[in-house]
Amino acid sequence: MIEKLLQQRDELDKVIAEQMALAYILPTPLEQRHRMDVYLERLLYNCFKHCNVTLKELRSKTRSTELVACRHAIIYLLSEKNILSLVDIGKKLNRHHASVIHGKNKVIDFLSQEDESTVELIKLINE
Repeated sequence: MIEKLLQQRDELDKVIAEQMALAYILPTPLEQRHRMDVYLERLLYNCFKHCNVTLKELRSKTRSTELVACRHAIIYLLSEKNILSLVDIGKKLNRHHASVIHGKNKVIDFLSQEDESTVELIKLINE
């Protein structure tokens, strides 16, 4: 009886140790939010640096080719990193989630066709 209890305790100790290790490794929701904010800020800074496009312009209704390309690149990068949901990406960029899906799919199509300008833009914004 005692041996069985000791064996169960050892098994429970292993489970607790595994859970504690996971809790230490996995970021808390606050850490995840901070990482997302830092990553988004980096993308926005690179977008401004390379394309001269501000967040205000990205959130606007303007549909110039360069602006849309930057907007779609940011949408693609955010969705590929699984940092934000499509709805949350839409909220950040003042877009409906269907527009976010469309932008992501456009970038995926261009990348599958190995479009040089899209590949270069993704590299520049994600550096």
